[in-house]
Amino acid sequence: MEIFKTDKIYETDGHCKNFEAEVLWCEENSDGMFDIILNRTAFFPEGGGQSSDEGTLDGQDVLFLRTENNETTIVHTVKNPIPVGKLVYGEINMKERFSRMQNHTAEHICSGIIYSLYGFNNIGFHMGQDEITMDFDGLFTQEQINNIEFLANEAVYKNVPVKFSFCKPNEADNISYRSKKKIETTLRLVEIEGIDVCACCAPHVSRTGEIGVIKILGFQKYKGGTRISLLAGERAFNELNKHFNNVKKITNSLSSNMNDICERFEQMQKELSEVKIAKTAAKQQYYSLLASTYQDNCNDNILFFDENATVEEMRFFVNLLMAKTTKICAFFSGLDGNFKFIAGSTGVDMTKISQALRTELHASCGGKTQMIQGSVCTAASEIYNFFENVLF
Repeated sequence: MEIFKTDKIYETDGHCKNFEAEVLWCEENSDGMFDIILNRTAFFPEGGGQSSDEGTLDGQDVLFLRTENNETTIVHTVKNPIPVGKLVYGEINMKERFSRMQNHTAEHICSGIIYSLYGFNNIGFHMGQDEITMDFDGLFTQEQINNIEFLANEAVYKNVPVKFSFCKPNEADNISYRSKKKIETTLRLVEIEGIDVCACCAPHVSRTGEIGVIKILGFQKYKGGTRISLLAGERAFNELNKHFNNVKKITNSLSSNMNDICERFEQMQKELSEVKIAKTAAKQQYYSLLASTYQDNCNDNILFFDENATVEEMRFFVNLLMAKTTKICAFFSGLDGNFKFIAGSTGVDMTKISQALRTELHASCGGKTQMIQGSVCTAASEIYNFFENVLF
């Protein structure tokens, strides 16, 4: 391929939606598509954690974008050839581009604040559709995260300019800037006035006020450091609006208001806990009475089926039944064909029963000598048959 250099419009004007350019090169690739090189382009080809732009060239969808010749040449892939020398019209999907610019600039703001306050470096960045993630080589407290979010939004409200400059690597020795890697080619520095200077190749907003809002969604320990998730701009607004509407639905259903929702939720948790305690006591009383109906020193296996019992209830009842016989006591809970179970015995090695259940009924189970637990997908009649005929 002949060496061409593409003038990158997006490096100085991230808001450029439409542009005209001359086709310098067109060649069919191995996939049957056509690679196009223009003398200038507004299409960003992916980099710095940001995905490539979407859009059209003379009405054709730009399917792929890549760089060549040490990132000085941008190659656009389209379905059909475009003649060399033709003046083409390019159009960027600006809705998606602007959303990415909002979120990417928000990442710079947060990373700059974190580096300034705590000295932690941004060592990883990914811009997904649902959230933006940033990885740092240090640990944070919730209080620090709250402070970062407050200061980041304060930077948005101040509406300070976002500036772009270029310099050779040896010319940047006296400039303080952030960078994840050493850069040997021309540096493009993105400066958010009074907040951050970072080497970056991606498009950004012109002023911080264009971001609108920055919301940190959460943070967690990650590879010895911290991963922070956030959203900004329209994506943040949509996420916050979704949660607002959900909370509003909940408050309406509880006949409460938003200011009291936490207090009302705590009250409901307390009430639910009291109901669970009462239910457990009632169930235990029920199973105690039921166990008393079984004959002492029973010489048979005891099988019991219930459609909806908890593991705790099953274990409680099996322990009561084990006092009635040295044979096997088993509780199966569920609908016919899909059961969870607990089985125990004071006179039978239940680990052997567990093995037999796995072999004969393909159960998933395990446990100790006196008690096993598991699940089985089979009919109740097959379970009865196992304990009556297969087991002994």
